[in-house]
Amino acid sequence: MRADSSYTGAVTTRKQLNRERKRDRHGSSRSANGQVARPVTTGSKARRVRPVASGSYRIAADGSIWKGRRQIRPPALKRIAPIMAFFAPVTFLLVHFTMQAKGATILSELGLTAVYTAFGLSTLVLFERSAYRRAQRQLGLSTR
Repeated sequence: MRADSSYTGAVTTRKQLNRERKRDRHGSSRSANGQVARPVTTGSKARRVRPVASGSYRIAADGSIWKGRRQIRPPALKRIAPIMAFFAPVTFLLVHFTMQAKGATILSELGLTAVYTAFGLSTLVLFERSAYRRAQRQLGLSTR
């Protein structure tokens, strides 16, 4: 118990202060029962457009699909080819150093590298296509 007789039991915590700052920043003050007492409708805040939530998809004026700040583009081998150009030599080095102790020939190592690269390529194409189709489906643009 506090020795000070002016203590009323109301303690302003850091969390409450942050809530008040947020309410002031976004232009509304809440009454004791949680209802919005004063929405802001004047000044530059009234004209400000609220940013899109990061988990939602939107269509830009040019018809492109965006999720937050990232554009969802249709799948294209032109974007996947540079990734695979890096992935194939790294895969070959991994296969070469793991198969070297077993006495594998260069042809078998190249064959295994081709299989792994083909699998990686198909996986990347699948992921790109599923992300684009998910965006189309959520926007109601699905062709199926």
